Amino acid sequence: MPAGLGASLAAADQRVVLIVGDGAMQQTAAELGTLLGQGLAPVVIVLNNGGDAAERATGHPDAGYQEIPAWDWTALPAIVNLATSVVALRVSTSHELAWALNAANDYAGAGRPVLIEAILDAGDVPPLPQDLTRALAIPAHQ
Repeated sequence: MPAGLGASLAAADQRVVLIVGDGAMQQTAAELGTLLGQGLAPVVIVLNNGGDAAERATGHPDAGYQEIPAWDWTALPAIVNLATSVVALRVSTSHELAWALNAANDYAGAGRPVLIEAILDAGDVPPLPQDLTRALAIPAHQ
């Protein structure tokens, strides 16, 4: 979120697309209120897998500390800034994501911010942490 806020402020005439994990978003969610309060209209995609995918790939995937509390991400924009009309969508398939991204593009012309919550399986791990785990010979727990 802080990077999305900075990029949006630096290029207010452009649409910023921010992709953030749910764990990182929980640590910096207040910046969404600042971003919306400044009248900025990003597309924020929250990857919701209920925890830290990179840590799961390199650490102990079943450890209790890997789980984070569930938040209602689509309700968050209204909580942090009541005056802004944010389009909030929840998707769980690639087809729904494609639809949501097209919808976000449509809202760009109207200057409306969009938050998309993308529901992922807890075992979904990006390629980079997987590659690092293999390169460092850390036993992968997948």
